[in-house]
Amino acid sequence: MTPWARGMRAPIRTLPGAANCVSSIRTSLSYRIHSVVPTRAMTITPAHRDILYRLVYIESWQCLLEETGMHAGALRSDLAALVSHGYVDVYEPDSDRSVSPFLDVDRMDAFRYKATKIGLDAIRNHVVED
Repeated sequence: MTPWARGMRAPIRTLPGAANCVSSIRTSLSYRIHSVVPTRAMTITPAHRDILYRLVYIESWQCLLEETGMHAGALRSDLAALVSHGYVDVYEPDSDRSVSPFLDVDRMDAFRYKATKIGLDAIRNHVVED
């Protein structure tokens, strides 16, 4: 009885160097996936939490500035960090079309923002009941 008759797989014959080609494809695919999806966790500060609480719905820069009471520079740096880690999505000013990978930090008042699922999960873990 041959090994293939007992349910074993037949050996696959490949060309020399084919394994290197497959591993390089796997490496490039995993790099693309990890470059899009945030892989490292970010420490959520009270200021980040305050911003994320306000971004359950799409909000403008001016609304965030008024509701958080933060200075424009502090809000800009905290919001840019949240966007770069995937906690906040960026939207065009007049539509609900996301432009998230691209953000002009010098013109942050030209966009609208909303917390992502990752951002909402991050603040859900920090909820304090009164």
